[in-house]
Amino acid sequence: MFTFLPDQRALLLTVVYVLIGLTAGLAQKISEPIPVVEFGKIRPAQFASSSVDSTAEAVVLYESGDVSFEVRGMMWVVFTHHVRLLIRRKSAYRRATVELEMRRDDGTIHEEMSNLEGYTYNLDDSHVDITPLSLKTARFTEKATKEYWIEKFTMPNVREGSVIEYKYTVKTPFSINRHPQAWRFQRDIPVDWSQCHILLPDGYPHQLILGGSLKLTVQDARLTKINLVPGEIRSKAQELFYAIKDVPAFRRENYLANADDYISKIDFEPPNYKDVKAGLEFADYSWEAIDKCLQKNESFGLQIAPTPLMRKQAEGMFSRLGDTLSQVFEVYNFVRRTMSWNGNYSIWANNVNQVLAAKKGDSGDINLLLIALIRSIGFQAYPVILSTRSHGAIAEEFAVLNKFNYVVAQVNVGGQTMFLDATDPFLKPGMLPYHCLNSTGRVIDPPNSRFVSLAPKERLVEVKAARFTLGEMGELKGTMTHSLGGYAAWINHKLFARVGKPVYIDAVHKIHEGWTINEVTFADTNQTTDAFRVDFNLVISDACMQAGDRLYLKPMLAEGRTENPFKESYRQYPIDFAVPVDESFTATYQMPNGFNVEELPKSVSMTLPDNGGRFLYQVSTDGNQIRVNSRFVLRKPVYMPNEYGALRELFVQMVAKHTEQIVLKRAVVSNK
Repeated sequence: MFTFLPDQRALLLTVVYVLIGLTAGLAQKISEPIPVVEFGKIRPAQFASSSVDSTAEAVVLYESGDVSFEVRGMMWVVFTHHVRLLIRRKSAYRRATVELEMRRDDGTIHEEMSNLEGYTYNLDDSHVDITPLSLKTARFTEKATKEYWIEKFTMPNVREGSVIEYKYTVKTPFSINRHPQAWRFQRDIPVDWSQCHILLPDGYPHQLILGGSLKLTVQDARLTKINLVPGEIRSKAQELFYAIKDVPAFRRENYLANADDYISKIDFEPPNYKDVKAGLEFADYSWEAIDKCLQKNESFGLQIAPTPLMRKQAEGMFSRLGDTLSQVFEVYNFVRRTMSWNGNYSIWANNVNQVLAAKKGDSGDINLLLIALIRSIGFQAYPVILSTRSHGAIAEEFAVLNKFNYVVAQVNVGGQTMFLDATDPFLKPGMLPYHCLNSTGRVIDPPNSRFVSLAPKERLVEVKAARFTLGEMGELKGTMTHSLGGYAAWINHKLFARVGKPVYIDAVHKIHEGWTINEVTFADTNQTTDAFRVDFNLVISDACMQAGDRLYLKPMLAEGRTENPFKESYRQYPIDFAVPVDESFTATYQMPNGFNVEELPKSVSMTLPDNGGRFLYQVSTDGNQIRVNSRFVLRKPVYMPNEYGALRELFVQMVAKHTEQIVLKRAVVSNK
């Protein structure tokens, strides 16, 4: 059974969906001969790549992944990886070193790497020199964290023109992971041929989600039999084979939330059942089944159900204010200022009463506690599960629970609906941190569960206002005020609280090396305020360039945008700024006596289609004063590729204007 999704805002992918083990529908499409690559054997002709990208530092000539399952006391996922890669440039030498993260469970059961082999091939005229990988001198095992170990090996005798080839097997116990890791057809370099071969035993259904914009070259699925348990009767299984030929390098683009959402790959998603942490007991690939199970789950729904103990605790901690919204905010402020977030993401909580007593926990612990307390004082609050930006976008068409790794609260009080995240004491009510701004989340409220937009209601607001007097030698003296709101205020509140006033000022100095700051005044630095302001009394000695009888002043000083992040003429993926942006800069310059304006930048006003944003720039004179006004507004957090042309041109205009100069000429010299 195959379902093709339309393009969507979050992914812009064509996705193929295969429900393995739960459907008898098998697809078969073989349009290209499958190359036969014998490990350890290479001919001189195979040193030439068929890739058309001659600029690539390296090319993967062949890559294959074989996935199967075996039983050795428990179920294991077995993955064998074979890579043959051509090194073209010295810059690609780093690719001769391979590092693999190996996970450990309780210290006795862990992932295993075995059967490592490798060769480096160098072509000497028509002869191939072969250097084998030494497992004694070139393989290393390092402990990275308590849960992860690094297996590392380095291929020998690598130079420009070398072909390296290696092969290894990784076995993963079900106690660590019940499904294979995603297979990526696409890399940051071209791939001549990439294939994935999968053997899945009957009774172990998986969803396979093929993401990316590339079409499969080979697609084959058939029934077979395997020896799942050595010595036992052969078990029924499904054999799947996918391959893509001439895979272009994945080109990363600026302002991309998560590049992995767009790389051509296969994700293996296990059924939603028998999760030790979650206690799930269903195998139904539907949102309704997930919703109902989460509601009854000991680590989720039962943690937020008001209990007599929680009600008694809430009554003792919170006052009975007349305003319902004030009561909710009292609970919210208590949790976010009392609890300490450990930095980990989760949608689960073991015991919210223990979390409250410990005063620390992960995002699931803290935000499910928040929901439980709000419900205990009699108000509506619901969990919203989501996937953080680094974790990847959610495809609403696929009911997969492990795609979610974070939970926040949604409250409905006083006619308002808003999100609350108590992991961060600096967040304004209704704001979500950057890592949560990832398109959509799902409200868990059976039978009224639904997807909701996570689009931010707050903007990143930055207002800079300056008033300077310009000296005859090009020195500026005056004041500048930075007023920050929304996400800009949130960022600076966190920074100021973490580093303090002296370090904050040092950071400003590093950004503005030409500033001599005589006095700094901070306002609105209390984390309960929605704004943040800094006033500077300063001198900028090198603000102008002097040449003869002329002064050259960049009126934006160092506050303008000097580089366009969008240099490519074409954009393939959405442009994700995370939040709307509103930046403005105004300045008044008092000209020195005896100088006149010889050249003034022309004004510009540009608006994006559908009022999606604008750029306004004006420079004018009033007597012996010069006034500058720059305003840059992006009204949407995300823009589609078809909006890229206009957005790119807006940045082109902005950079051009922000780097233009005002030319002042000494009047006495001009009169002569």
